[in-house]
Amino acid sequence: MNKSVLAISIGLIFLTGCASGNYQQYAQTQENIAVARAQADIERYKTLQAIANSGDTTARVAAVIALQQGTQSNNSPRIEQPTSVGDTALKWASVLVPSLTQIYGIGKSTDLAITNSNNNKEIAINSNETMLGFGKLIVDPIVGTEESVLVYPR
Repeated sequence: MNKSVLAISIGLIFLTGCASGNYQQYAQTQENIAVARAQADIERYKTLQAIANSGDTTARVAAVIALQQGTQSNNSPRIEQPTSVGDTALKWASVLVPSLTQIYGIGKSTDLAITNSNNNKEIAINSNETMLGFGKLIVDPIVGTEESVLVYPR
């Protein structure tokens, strides 16, 4: 009981994690990226508007098409979210626990098969000795004298 409580406690300590101190920096960076993206979109729309207002007919059509399609670049920088020790431990546990469980199950199945085989062997030996004893009684009958009292099994 105490070992299982200790194992559960250790597991909770390793799997429970909190965000690192870099989370504030991560959130601020994401906010800065969103603001920069919004400013770039504003400038793009202003430029397309200026082209549509002052250019020739082809430039105006191209600007209107660009405005309708809303072409945004998907090459925006990506910042990885900070991970805690618990996240890393959970990832490793999801890889290791199924394998270790399967290895444990295979070992226990092997032990069970060996025990079953040994028990079957003992039963076979006991059955053979019993039949041999019956055979000896048939071949070598007990012969008594006139004073002997014969007891018959029921």
